[in-house]
Amino acid sequence: TVAPIVQAGVDLAAVLKPMPPRKLVGMIESLNKQLFEQYIDFPKPIFAAINGPTIGAAATSATLLDGVLANQRATFHTPFASLGLVPEGCSSVIFPKLFGDELANKMLHEGHKMTAQEAHEHGMVNVLVETEPSEGEDTELLNAAITYAEAYVAEKGRKRSRSPEELERLRQVNAEESRALAHAFVSPAFFRAMEAQAARKGRTPQQVVFAALRLTRPIWGMTL
Repeated sequence: TVAPIVQAGVDLAAVLKPMPPRKLVGMIESLNKQLFEQYIDFPKPIFAAINGPTIGAAATSATLLDGVLANQRATFHTPFASLGLVPEGCSSVIFPKLFGDELANKMLHEGHKMTAQEAHEHGMVNVLVETEPSEGEDTELLNAAITYAEAYVAEKGRKRSRSPEELERLRQVNAEESRALAHAFVSPAFFRAMEAQAARKGRTPQQVVFAALRLTRPIWGMTL
């Protein structure tokens, strides 16, 4: 059975561990940069069959693929602003190009959750596969994705066709976004968001830790 969730997002409050601020910023920048470099530099076409919600990196990485198929249950959500974070996955450049400035702003800064139909209309989803709720709907979507990928490769070959200029531009944007994201992770806005998240989940110790980090940020921030 194929799971109905492509990516449910990261529980950031649970993932981050105490370490020197400068080391933390460097680690986040490096890991995020490496993650999206895999999508940018991979030499062969990459395809995805999406049958449920995609959040954060799962949504932004979809725009770095060569083909995306989705059923009507798929959604694309990039709630960066509500977490005190900034765009990633080259979305600061690709989203405006794909969706236009107004819709890109709604996605990246206002938390708009895009439906599969919207994504298809704007070219983020190449093929919208209408499936009936049943045990076989995921198989139907997967088979459609395989057929699409085989036709794509037969027409365009097994190597990606990105120009050296496009690759370099994507690498540069990814590096800039990764640097900004790393610093956002040690910002007061992020700590406030994590305080609120911890409070909603009843994690009082984590709430206290993030409150302390926020209040003492002017002091330890000088070490960055």
